[in-house]
Amino acid sequence: MYLGTVPHDDVPGYLHAADVGISLVDDAHTLKVLEYGSVGLPVVQLRGHAEGRFSGLATFCSLDPAAIAEAIQTAKETTDTAAMRAASKRYDWASIGQVYESALRTIVTDQQ
Repeated sequence: MYLGTVPHDDVPGYLHAADVGISLVDDAHTLKVLEYGSVGLPVVQLRGHAEGRFSGLATFCSLDPAAIAEAIQTAKETTDTAAMRAASKRYDWASIGQVYESALRTIVTDQQ
């Protein structure tokens, strides 16, 4: 597990080496879940807002360390990664990138 920032070009290597993608934020629209799912990783997501959106596609847990460890093992053993890949294909990645770019440009402009 690595909890820091890495160069963008290194991300595919990390995803290739990973067994499970983990997103421990309570957000129904977390892009990380879709990113992990699109490359065929089982996903562990914090229980909460995302459950309605990703029910049946991700394994949910609390922030309790034992619950996270159990969710990782469960995700590795039971996740239908093909279903998550199919779900992530419904999104237009170029459009998502444009939204992020627009938001970042607005933030940068507002701070100047």
